[in-house]
Amino acid sequence: MINRGPNLVEKIKEAKHQLIDRKICKDNKEDIVKILKEWTNQKEIDVIITTGGTGLTGRDITPEAVNEIADKHIPGFGEVFRTISLKKVGTSSIQSRACALYLMVKYICITRILRRCN
Repeated sequence: MINRGPNLVEKIKEAKHQLIDRKICKDNKEDIVKILKEWTNQKEIDVIITTGGTGLTGRDITPEAVNEIADKHIPGFGEVFRTISLKKVGTSSIQSRACALYLMVKYICITRILRRCN
């Protein structure tokens, strides 16, 4: 497994955003749900970004974990994301289950494909 988290942290800081918290966890639905619930209860967190766990294998369960606590699904986000990714990484973008969901905070579930998109 390649940890691309440091690149994402760098991009967040370059954009002058404040990183409140960062966690790395295994593909375990209960663990992901627990972390997301903790973050949604922190007033200083406006956006939650996840990366990884959105593929098609049996262990890729991030979208399911997010759906469990989401208030609303944002239709069309996955399609737009895959369209943009297609131009950068080709047909690998098809396997993405990227989604955006609204919780008490804004939430974006990002696939590993974005890690290749600079």
